[in-house]
Amino acid sequence: MVGHSQSMVNVDLDLGCLYELQDGTKGVVQPLGGLLGDVNAAPYVKLSGDDRFGSGSGETMYVNLDQRENIKRLLVFAYIYDQTPAFDRTHAMVTLYPSNGPRIEIGLDERHPQARSCAVVMIENIKNEIFVRREVKFVYGFQAELDRLYGWGLQWGGASSPRPAAEQALDSKAPCVVSVR
Repeated sequence: MVGHSQSMVNVDLDLGCLYELQDGTKGVVQPLGGLLGDVNAAPYVKLSGDDRFGSGSGETMYVNLDQRENIKRLLVFAYIYDQTPAFDRTHAMVTLYPSNGPRIEIGLDERHPQARSCAVVMIENIKNEIFVRREVKFVYGFQAELDRLYGWGLQWGGASSPRPAAEQALDSKAPCVVSVR
């Protein structure tokens, strides 16, 4: 699965993913702290990088669904920083590109003027079948608030980086891409 995000105005809109693997390992993939992940090894999620300037290409996240038996759940989220307009003014779009079937576009344009983060989709492995559920839940905090809302239980340090040690079925035979722009 591949995902991509893009916004209509030049803002620093970042894409991230809270992950939980079947072995109980939990963490985050995000630009902050350079936690870009790995598509061929745990956590089987990889972020293309940090688009710091709001370019038209946005950010792209890859999920290796060939490793679905190792994945329990993934929460894909987007967040914006201070001095950035509210989500409804960014015209942000998160697009899921499943390995088969049409792309799925999710607009982040609901009016939540003080929201800094948005849980976009939950990807869950239920009996070795991958399900994607639209969330679009806005929160007024950052990653730690999303963690609390969804019960991840990570210990967060400064600048919203976790401290170390801390409905649609998709064909799971190929990678998935998630993109925000």
